[in-house]
Amino acid sequence: MDSWCTLRRLREVLRALLPASKNRSKAYKCLRLQKPVRNSLAAQYLLSEARKHQTTEKRLCRAHQELQAKMDTYRTYLASSRKGKELHLQYHARGERSVEESARLVGLGLPKPYDKSQDH
Repeated sequence: MDSWCTLRRLREVLRALLPASKNRSKAYKCLRLQKPVRNSLAAQYLLSEARKHQTTEKRLCRAHQELQAKMDTYRTYLASSRKGKELHLQYHARGERSVEESARLVGLGLPKPYDKSQDH
């Protein structure tokens, strides 16, 4: 793997960190990020790991894809945790649901109630 792949993966992970670092207040959303993501502890750790592996990949031949695998793992973790939160909010955001709501939630429909007047 070349350094271009490493740089691309590092950027993808930093982009995935972006939504995780945003505060949810309206003022903060209007200003976007007050401080760059690269100032966060997670980004500093990722950058230091990338710098450590620069010489490793080219000179020592130690696990060429180790850094790329770490970056892929971090990116997958961030995306999965975000999707997990969305699913949790979608399915567990409310208290008790009626039977009809629960059936609709999983894509089922309830049978129509029996009407004796339609019986011959």
